[in-house]
Amino acid sequence: ALIGAGSQFEGKIDVEGAIRIDGEVKGEINSANWVVVGEIAAVEADIRAKTVIINGSVVGNVVAQQVFLKPTGRLQGSVETPRLILDSGAVFNGSSRMPGSATAAQAKDATVQTRDNPKSRTRTVPRGDRVPTGRPSPVAGV
Repeated sequence: ALIGAGSQFEGKIDVEGAIRIDGEVKGEINSANWVVVGEIAAVEADIRAKTVIINGSVVGNVVAQQVFLKPTGRLQGSVETPRLILDSGAVFNGSSRMPGSATAAQAKDATVQTRDNPKSRTRTVPRGDRVPTGRPSPVAGV
């Protein structure tokens, strides 16, 4: 499905396949596959999909198996995904939740992937219940 440049849509979109948005959408987007937000797109909607690629502007909540925020992408809202990839230049204002098979108490580290053109790197972020020395804090496990 395609919502082309200059098009405006308001309401709920449900698609089995992929959808590309280059126009304006307000409402809700649900896809069993891909949602691609083009560079000139303006989306004010909650998005649920297998994969979401944001090149334009999205204001709303995103739930997906993987979310890619490209260099021209802007996202304001919450994200729930096990795989969040932010390219250099992307703008993300909001909150993220990265569910996985382990609970937060069981996880030792959370992994955040960032991609700087042309190289990519992975950075490990320590849990909040650990002091910088690596020793457990006195309140750990409370």
